[in-house]
Order: sequence, then C-alpha cells, then structure tokens
Amino acid sequence: MADHGDGLNLYIIGFATAVAWAERRYGTPRLVAIAASGHVLGSLLTEAILRHAINHGEAPRKLEYATNVGVGFMLVAGMAGAVLAMRGRARIAAAAILLGILLTPMITSHTIWDFGHILAATCGLIVAALCRLTGPLRTPGPLTPPVASAQNLPALQPR
Repeated sequence: MADHGDGLNLYIIGFATAVAWAERRYGTPRLVAIAASGHVLGSLLTEAILRHAINHGEAPRKLEYATNVGVGFMLVAGMAGAVLAMRGRARIAAAAILLGILLTPMITSHTIWDFGHILAATCGLIVAALCRLTGPLRTPGPLTPPVASAQNLPALQPR
C-alpha cells in the first residue's frame, strides 16, 4: 500500500464485510468482473486524467513515475456493487457511507488517486448493473457447509 499499511484494518473490514457479502449475492465470477472493472478501468481513467494534467502543466512531471497498486480501487468497486445489491433503507445507508468514504479524501487531500477511487466506484457500479442484467442475484444459503452424512451422500453403484 502506498501509505505503508496505514488504514490496512479498514481495507480488511471492507473486504471482509461489504465485498464478501456482495460475492455471496453476485457469485464469484460476477464479483471478479465488478472488482476488476474498478481496478483496470478506474486505473486507466485515472492515469489518462493524470497524463492530461501533466501534459497541460496542471500536475508536476514527477507524477509520471508515481504508481498506485489499485487495491483500493477494487475495494470501492466491490462496495459499489454491494450497495447496488441492497434494498430499501440499507441501500440508502450504505450509499451514504460509501459516498462519505469517497468524498472525505477528496475534500481533505485532493489527490488524483482520491478522484480515482470515485472513478473506480463508478466503474464498479456500472459493471454491477450490467451483471444484474445477466441474471438474478443469488439468495445466500447458510454460512456453514452442510455436514456429510449417510443420508445426503450419493449411493455407491457397483460397476
């Protein structure tokens, strides 16, 4: 992480709660598409804006060599997907929390990567909406796997 691990606990909480919940609703392949859109598309859009700013003298040339791994981009894209999967008041509350998470750094630190998180969340939201068009969300079952017993095992057939 660019900030030497500061805020790592917040990343873990975000992935372990919102993104894990979204994965149970969308399924792994669709959530990978949502998170990848935040990482790849969010990074490409951010870099295009940064290149434009450098070329027009609005950002220092030293930023040509700055890197951003994009883990946060994946996180906010997954969180945007989770918000879209929610309903009612939970969706409104989660959207407000996500907006706070995205806008606070924009107000306090003003970096291109703070804006990149907004772009990544937007990409995740768009791809999540497209994923919803491919089929309904899953209804998650219990968190614990079923216990194997003689009753739910298939009978062995002799050859």
